[in-house]
Amino acid sequence: MPSRCPQQRNERSHRREQHAGTGPILVSVPFFFAALSTFNVLKEDELPLMPGIKDLTDHVAVVTGAGSGIGKTTAIGLAQAGANIVLADIRDDRLDQVTERIRSLGRKAWPHVVDVAQREQVAELARQVEKEAGFASILFNNAGVAMAGEVVDTSLDDFAWIMGINFWGPMHGIKEFLPSMIAQGRGHIVTTASFMGLCPTPGTAGYSVTKAAVIALSEALRLEARRHGVGVSVVCPGIINTGIVADSRYHEVPGGASKKSTVEFYRKRGWPPERVAQAVLRAIRKDLAVVPVGPEAWGPWYLKRLSPGLFEWVSHLAWRRLRGKS
Repeated sequence: MPSRCPQQRNERSHRREQHAGTGPILVSVPFFFAALSTFNVLKEDELPLMPGIKDLTDHVAVVTGAGSGIGKTTAIGLAQAGANIVLADIRDDRLDQVTERIRSLGRKAWPHVVDVAQREQVAELARQVEKEAGFASILFNNAGVAMAGEVVDTSLDDFAWIMGINFWGPMHGIKEFLPSMIAQGRGHIVTTASFMGLCPTPGTAGYSVTKAAVIALSEALRLEARRHGVGVSVVCPGIINTGIVADSRYHEVPGGASKKSTVEFYRKRGWPPERVAQAVLRAIRKDLAVVPVGPEAWGPWYLKRLSPGLFEWVSHLAWRRLRGKS
């Protein structure tokens, strides 16, 4: 049987590629029109409006990771806006100063030592909050840690450690505090992610995957909780001057930036945590969905959405430069 000429093989290959590319389109087009058709049957009163919590006076806000950085400044910002604050942190020595500061503003503060990675500790926190403060209408899932290093150099124990805090911590908080918000028909949940969850970068896979996970969790939960009158937001800070890098597990890449130099970079170039605190309050008041903070967060996110190929090329060049390669 005679073999096909190269031109025939190329034409068949090209047709296969065309058909492969249209597959997702053929599936998505009926779904798109089905979604549009739902607008014909939905009544205006079936689309709940989420105005946000404009006045925070006497609301009870639970803030995890409240002993330092973003958690500390946000807790103080919420108190200045009139809220009473439940402060949760794994280190009790960090809680004393924040508690005193909030009480000096004339607001109530309840400090609790909590490891958010431990499900039972978060459950106990929820029980104590109900007993001491009553209904918590605001939950700020902020406690988190950082980790740097290439996937090949990062142990599974390290991945489990960071997932336990950065993903399971917010999940534990949501599972404990969301039911009472649904029962009350109001409330707001904010989780701290990162621009690295929107735009993962080489050398940060362990950290980025946890932040991408809480972004997805927040976006899905936002759609689910809307009908119950509960708002959900996720903030994605850029470079912020906090102690998260200094406290991180850092596997240095040969030829790359050292932990010491990275800490110094964040100290010199990072935005103050108050900028994130302002974004959190704005998200609660306006019921915002995904909130990047800083141009280094907005810029890559927009670039990736507009041109994924260009974003990958820029990321590749930056990674080569970081590792000292031409």
